[in-house]
Amino acid sequence: MHILGNWSFVDPPFDNEVVMHLVTRILAPVVLVLAMLLPSSAAVAAPAEIVHGQEFFVEMNDCNGDLVTLEGTFQVTFKPQRDGSFLILFSLHGQGVGAQGNRYVMSHTNRVHGGDMSLIQKATTLLVSTGTAPNELVKFHYSLTPEGELSDFAVICRG
Repeated sequence: MHILGNWSFVDPPFDNEVVMHLVTRILAPVVLVLAMLLPSSAAVAAPAEIVHGQEFFVEMNDCNGDLVTLEGTFQVTFKPQRDGSFLILFSLHGQGVGAQGNRYVMSHTNRVHGGDMSLIQKATTLLVSTGTAPNELVKFHYSLTPEGELSDFAVICRG
């Protein structure tokens, strides 16, 4: 178990395939954002690239501490803009069961817009229990501009 501030994390038993999925899920967006931040001299925006797939992932219900194993589908859209900036849209939908036996449905959206000296990210995760466990809504907003850095993070529990 890891404790970070008010957060505690349990190390679930992972096999190599699950570890590779998690590493890919974390590193791929970082590499993509760095590649997209390179200056572009093209005046015409390239067409959008769309990637679909299936994913296995683990999510913590911060409202009751339930560690939820989910399986679902994702879509990532990479859209260069005419002004040289970029837009990344990521959506993930899944369902699964928590360690406490609760069944869940999850929806996650993430929107990243970057350009000259700026990066704005807005993410929302909704974890809905189909039983008696509380529902969780996580909202995240991050903005980095020449004027400064702003971030906001909220966890809302209902039910």
